[in-house]
Amino acid sequence: MTTPRWKVALIGCGDAGTAHAVTVGRLHGAELVAALDPAGERARALCAEHGGRPVGSIAELAAEKPDVVIVATGPIAQPDIVAELAAEGFHAGLLCEKPLATSVAAARRLLDTGARAGMTIAVNHQRRFGLAVRKAVELVRDGTIGRPVRVEGFAKDATLFDWGPHWIDIAHLVAQDAPVTWVSGAVDLSDPRDHAGLRLEGWGQLVWEHANGLRGQLECGADTAGQPLLRILGTGGVIEFGSVVPAPEGFRRGPVLRVLGPSAGWQEIDAGESALAAQQWLRSLSELTDALAEGRTPAHDGERALRALEVCLAGYLAARTGGRIRPRAAEGIDIRETLHG
Repeated sequence: MTTPRWKVALIGCGDAGTAHAVTVGRLHGAELVAALDPAGERARALCAEHGGRPVGSIAELAAEKPDVVIVATGPIAQPDIVAELAAEGFHAGLLCEKPLATSVAAARRLLDTGARAGMTIAVNHQRRFGLAVRKAVELVRDGTIGRPVRVEGFAKDATLFDWGPHWIDIAHLVAQDAPVTWVSGAVDLSDPRDHAGLRLEGWGQLVWEHANGLRGQLECGADTAGQPLLRILGTGGVIEFGSVVPAPEGFRRGPVLRVLGPSAGWQEIDAGESALAAQQWLRSLSELTDALAEGRTPAHDGERALRALEVCLAGYLAARTGGRIRPRAAEGIDIRETLHG
């Protein structure tokens, strides 16, 4: 029997951790060797189904000498967990969940700690690996819709802090990494939503602009139910991802990807998978293992995640102070204080 090439350990065995465990089982040559969760019974249940050994501490987990550690505990705990991993001598591949932390300072501490320990850090911005997103970015760069001027994202059952990092990351792909120059935001806390140990808004909106003029917008909340997941508007057309079409029950998700050009109606494109396909998680993990094998930086590295987090947090700050602010204004804030302080 061939020994698996990638030994993977998991910290955090909730919904995200379970999805990661399933993903490890789908990655060729990978094996889950250990799992850790503050609720020990969750780690035991996960290992019973997906393999590996439930452990009681980070020291025990590091003793398994994993090639990759996946941290799926949420933004509050992740920086301290990475510090503990570094203290135990872990220096291989690290895949964190997004957002990295509740503040830019804590996220920077996480990345600096990992870098000093020799870790290769990726962040699970799996939506960038969706086939429809990849095709949409390809169409933009081919000039199919002219010059892109606006990226609009919508998420019905989510918050800006949850989906913001994904959509800001995708907007950076469309903008070809042009930096964000200003951010504004608005939130409604009258019907809050709980996520990852945080009490967040029931409705929210971020608006930002890149240095090349591309403007981004993300709206989260029930009012977005009739909108596509993503819309890219250009000077010569429109691309929609996860479009909405009429249905007897009110609406349904239509073609995963469709394009409106200057001289024809909507053209549907077969993206090859659903809008939120589980394969995106597999590509995220595979990109990290490929980067480790090739000695390079993964496409979804920590610095990109930090940039998206900074824009997202700046939007929350702008919602509190009013007006437009520069992303760097978010450096001194923590969402737990900014949103409810």
